[in-house]
Amino acid sequence: LRGVGKMITVDNAINAFRTLKKAGIMVSTNVMLYNLWEENETLCYETPEEVENTFKFIKGCVNANLIDYLAWGITTPYPGSQLWGLNKKYNFMRKDRFKKGTLQITTSLPGLSDKEIRRSRRKFQLLQAYLAFKSGNIEWRLLGRMIDRVKYLFST
Repeated sequence: LRGVGKMITVDNAINAFRTLKKAGIMVSTNVMLYNLWEENETLCYETPEEVENTFKFIKGCVNANLIDYLAWGITTPYPGSQLWGLNKKYNFMRKDRFKKGTLQITTSLPGLSDKEIRRSRRKFQLLQAYLAFKSGNIEWRLLGRMIDRVKYLFST
């Protein structure tokens, strides 16, 4: 969290979740996977082990009924963002990032395989789907699209 400028701890997050739940407020969280940052002129990024720790933390919060909704994404630089500036410096964007599909992997990082990223993506997608079914907040008219997305996740 510190590497990407989030001045919060895991304990802070848990306390905030508990406070919101006690007040009867549903909790939604957004998680970015494989964050990138710079330290001492060196590009740093989350390892698969760190992403797995994030997954375990979120899953534990789900199991403790502290999170109701989950949004997640693989870190993607956008023009004008701090990450975009880092990309200009370190050139980690994939050249094929504009291929058709919403779940494309946009970054290429040393020692991090697409297979590992897809594995992480599947775990978070399934946890997100579990929460959607658990809450009953599913847009059934989008069922076909959801099935296509699950097929895509398991075919790559």
